[in-house]
Amino acid sequence: KQWYQRRVAITAGDIRMAKTSMKIWLFFWALVSVSTGEERIDRASLREKQVLLPSTVNDVGEYCLEHENLGKFVSRIEEPASKGDSAFACAFVAFQLSPLKKTAPYTNANVDDRFSLFKVSIIAADSFTSGQKKKSTYEYTSGVDLASDLTTDERAVLVDGLAAIDDSECGDACFAKLETLKDQKITLPSGVESVRLYCLDQDPDMLHLLTIKAGLFERESDYLCAFVAFQISSVKTTDPYTEETVDSYLSNFKTCANKLHKSIANGDIISVGTTCDISGDP
Repeated sequence: KQWYQRRVAITAGDIRMAKTSMKIWLFFWALVSVSTGEERIDRASLREKQVLLPSTVNDVGEYCLEHENLGKFVSRIEEPASKGDSAFACAFVAFQLSPLKKTAPYTNANVDDRFSLFKVSIIAADSFTSGQKKKSTYEYTSGVDLASDLTTDERAVLVDGLAAIDDSECGDACFAKLETLKDQKITLPSGVESVRLYCLDQDPDMLHLLTIKAGLFERESDYLCAFVAFQISSVKTTDPYTEETVDSYLSNFKTCANKLHKSIANGDIISVGTTCDISGDP
């Protein structure tokens, strides 16, 4: 009987100790979960914030919404060339919320393409950085920039690569003349007789990029280029401009381009709207 009582006492003590250990373990697990950002945010919740995930990723850590840590998220991707899509997803979410992003809000139709471009830019930057670190005379740290989700043509337009072509070498091949523009019901302000061909791109993403570029650099040629793209876009709802009204509409559009650029720089996710040439508001 004494042995039995002793055995019961020991067993009860073991149980109490096990319960205490379990509580301690759960407490520390909770701390670790919070500190490492284990809270997840799914596709639907991100969409409410106008942020999209690629089709291959279903969720990310909630901390990925902290776009000011974008550089840290990118630096955590070790050997990017060998990583899967989920490794890039956090940085991709942060990028969409950051002022670096200059493209129009993503859609279901283009988010996978934009994600692919984003991954390629990070892999290329990592490859370049790794190569430079081998040189003792020069070291370069590369990260995400405003061209990270752009196509080759879009990159060229944003950095003025196409416009930087020597006109003497390019000649008429680079420009759309006034007669061609009139055929497309495009009206230019007085004194302007041509624009670069890429200004006639009817892709909504290109219109957005050209307008952001105009607000970014505040050059007359960029305002005019975006204004031309706006005239042939599906966004424009006003009647065709006339020689008497075009200057007024252009003035409103300039104001719109400046506001759009500032809004996106502040982290807003918006695109060129139908009132851009009417009230000057995106």
